[in-house]
Amino acid sequence: MQNIIFYARRLGALLYDGFLLVAFWLLATFCLVLAKGHGLVAPGTGTVAKAPYWLFLLVIAWAFFSWFWSHGGQTLGMRAWKLQLHLAVRHDENREKHPSSVSWGRASQRFVVTLAVWIVGAAVVITPVWDLTTSIHLPFATRVTALLFTWIAVSFLLSLVPICHGKTLIDTLSGTSIVSVA
Repeated sequence: MQNIIFYARRLGALLYDGFLLVAFWLLATFCLVLAKGHGLVAPGTGTVAKAPYWLFLLVIAWAFFSWFWSHGGQTLGMRAWKLQLHLAVRHDENREKHPSSVSWGRASQRFVVTLAVWIVGAAVVITPVWDLTTSIHLPFATRVTALLFTWIAVSFLLSLVPICHGKTLIDTLSGTSIVSVA
């Protein structure tokens, strides 16, 4: 039961931080539009130039998570749900000695690993879900919505479900772990 509560808290922190990140993205986009004006919009399309803009959002996400993880080991969502990021330490090392000494490099590594796991999760999910929604003749918008929600669910599962010694795939590959704090 305690494991279920722990993973529910992780999900709560993930959702909380997701909403905060979207708010940062909206604010940054607003500032970018104010600064660049119409130069941000691709000529003739009325849309934002895609690749640089997505890279801009990715850099904001990296800075958001890496800064919080390397300054106290907690994002705002993790702080609200009483979780903290720690370096994965061997059992013979004293965890209390360096409870949250996560460097920018290690925080960046965790961000890249998370992104890679989510992209692989998307790649595994996209084709079967798209084929299924096409075979039952759903409208395009419904298929895209189903695909998006399925990918989000798979990403959450890959972020939350323990696979090895009580650690998630992201924890294992990044050399960090999320623990409860009192």
